[in-house]
Amino acid sequence: MGEERVAKRIFYSELQVGKRKQGGQHLRYKDVLKRHMKRCDMDPSLWEFEAEDRPRWRHSVNKKVSEFEVKRRAEQDARRNEIKARPSPAIYYNIIGGVLMCCQCDRTFKTKSGYASHWRAHQVRS
Repeated sequence: MGEERVAKRIFYSELQVGKRKQGGQHLRYKDVLKRHMKRCDMDPSLWEFEAEDRPRWRHSVNKKVSEFEVKRRAEQDARRNEIKARPSPAIYYNIIGGVLMCCQCDRTFKTKSGYASHWRAHQVRS
């Protein structure tokens, strides 16, 4: 497709007004099923053959899904424990005359949480 073609300019150009939806494309039901099967360590190409024996198919699906859930929860707990194990950053509150002030930009705050949020923003910038 040439660069000057109208279809290409429409599909690949920036929007003048409005916004595009965030996220990816809408997937077909079949593609979503294949994705879920792969995540549960099931071979998507053999499912029709295995599904002919209905009780065995149900048993294998339930077994694979429960294994996936156990693995997912373990990974989730590991990530959560990793985050909890990180030392929290030391925030030094700059209180002058009963007012919280940022020592870098002299902004005043009413709450410690507002100051902490602002302080983290300074840490990201520097």
